[in-house]
Amino acid sequence: MSDDEPTVSPTAAPTPPTRPVLDAIIAPDWGQWVHDATVHDYTPPGCIVSQPTFQSATSGVFLVVPWATKVRDPYGYHTTGSRLTVPAGLDGLHLVSIGIQFGNNGAGTQRYAEILVNGAALTPAMAVASPHMGAQYVFITLTQAVMLAPGAYLEVRALQDSGSGVGVQGWCSLLRLGAA
Repeated sequence: MSDDEPTVSPTAAPTPPTRPVLDAIIAPDWGQWVHDATVHDYTPPGCIVSQPTFQSATSGVFLVVPWATKVRDPYGYHTTGSRLTVPAGLDGLHLVSIGIQFGNNGAGTQRYAEILVNGAALTPAMAVASPHMGAQYVFITLTQAVMLAPGAYLEVRALQDSGSGVGVQGWCSLLRLGAA
């Protein structure tokens, strides 16, 4: 080893990075996202809605789930009972997640849930559950990333084939991941 090379001790611990303190000046090389996250109360665009009360789903007929409760919707995605509409300026890639619960009814062979964009089902975004456990509640979850244009709307629909009405309730979350 020459005298010009630095000496490194194998037992020396590296110096931990320092964390910014309140009102500290943010280094430009940290990037704008750090500035936004530390200076602003950043809430990513999206919403969470729910239907906490069972809605009757007729056997063999799709039920478009009406969202009764806005859990979180600071950007105004929830426009009518069953629709989540992309506001102007918030187009791009969105992560859509749903959870649908079917009431206690073991009859029939299938329970379905799917996401619709502008009235058309996403493919292959249908989830199917089979209630062959007797009279048990069935819960379906489904998550999919979707490119959405301004004004595009999402709906969730459910289908069951018990031969009689079965209650359906659930939730839907929509999170914008980035611009188109």
